[in-house]
Amino acid sequence: MQKILLAGYFRSKKVRLIVGWTGLSIAGIFFLWGILGFLSFIPSMLDVFGVLWMRIPAGITVFGLLMAAIGFWEFDED
Repeated sequence: MQKILLAGYFRSKKVRLIVGWTGLSIAGIFFLWGILGFLSFIPSMLDVFGVLWMRIPAGITVFGLLMAAIGFWEFDED
């Protein structure tokens, strides 16, 4: 089987933790924005993006959650 490029680098626990916390913070920022916008403390995502463009923050949030899932995933030791 062909080795995945940079596989050894991403098996490093430090790198995975950085990726995981970065992804979690990206998702957390949009989560807080949604709650604070709903409570009218800041402009809501609907005010900023509109209904049609709500897929932008949704996509960024899903990307952050996927980064967190990959970063916090425990690899099986070979």
